[in-house]
Amino acid sequence: MQLIYKCSVATFDISEFPLVKIVCHKEQPNLEDVIEYKNLKNKVFKDFNEPFIVISDVSKIKWMDSEARIEYGKNLKESDDKYLHLFKTAYVVVPNIVVNIMLKGINLVAKPRFRQVICSSYDEAYKKAKSELKFMIDYQKVS
Repeated sequence: MQLIYKCSVATFDISEFPLVKIVCHKEQPNLEDVIEYKNLKNKVFKDFNEPFIVISDVSKIKWMDSEARIEYGKNLKESDDKYLHLFKTAYVVVPNIVVNIMLKGINLVAKPRFRQVICSSYDEAYKKAKSELKFMIDYQKVS
């Protein structure tokens, strides 16, 4: 299985699965970028058959136009419908207040059911995700 997947807008790293790390590289993703991101995400996620946690580092994003935000909202809704039974939590790195407000607006419309935790740094997101992952693994051992 491939461990690193890349497109022009993001890198998906599954080397620590069930921890999935996604890093966005673009400051202003447009509609085409969001579609490319969605296609790669679906390629990466389609073979997952056990619970997983995501760290999504969107700290490089400074702005998304309305078309991109709408498409990203649709992407969240589709992810929710396809992967909710496996997708436990998304730890989203958002140190930028503008992007934080955009994300809240997207979530208000998309209404994803999976848990989202907004973090101000990658280190914070990683520590929280690893802590939840340890709990998830320990719980599976007991069950």
